[in-house]
Amino acid sequence: MMSVDKSLEIVSPAQEEGPVLSTLSETLPFAIGVAASAAAVIALVLILQGSRALPSGLSFTLGWVLGVGVVCAVGVAFGLAVSDDPARWTQWLKTLLGALLLIAAVRKWRQRVPSGQEPTPPKWMSGLQDSAPGKAAVLGFLLGGINPKNLMLTLGAAATLGAAGLSSSELWITGIAYVIVASVTVLVPMGIYVLMRSKADALLANLGEWMKSNSDAITIVVLVIFGVKLLLGGLAGLT
Repeated sequence: MMSVDKSLEIVSPAQEEGPVLSTLSETLPFAIGVAASAAAVIALVLILQGSRALPSGLSFTLGWVLGVGVVCAVGVAFGLAVSDDPARWTQWLKTLLGALLLIAAVRKWRQRVPSGQEPTPPKWMSGLQDSAPGKAAVLGFLLGGINPKNLMLTLGAAATLGAAGLSSSELWITGIAYVIVASVTVLVPMGIYVLMRSKADALLANLGEWMKSNSDAITIVVLVIFGVKLLLGGLAGLT
């Protein structure tokens, strides 16, 4: 009878697909939310229109990748260090981050540019065409890792990674995959510039203009979707 019972044991989808794939399915949506960053695309396009396009563009891209990676690594390390059983604190963190994202969505909605009006670029974008590689790298790091939206999304992903019970090698695999997907928003424009060079200017300019016109909508949608996801997921884990 024992052998029959074991043969009838129900295996969950997460067990079937393995811990790495299961964790990736939970964390990569957050990476897509990070990648949906109009400001990063606009900034990179402006840098690539300058006199030091290639070195500054590569520096900006590297800064972004490092920013996302450092925040993710610090979040996972902190979570593993503060508790032997990270499940409880991760649920509180997800609840808090979800609430903060929804608050940010409401603020962004109230501050959105009215339809038909040309959005005014923020002051920090002025002079990006003349950015030195060092300045571009710092800007990429700040936009990728410290930008409030990206910071909260990456900490949400880090909470999931920290509670997944993965081995060190599995954490590296999932962490690197997260950083790559989160960096698509800068890797793709940079790749277009490097590979197409002469034809890239017009294409990237059109991409930058589209992002500029739709930046508010993109940000609000991302904040609402992941705010609800984190908030409900955290509350469900606490009950």
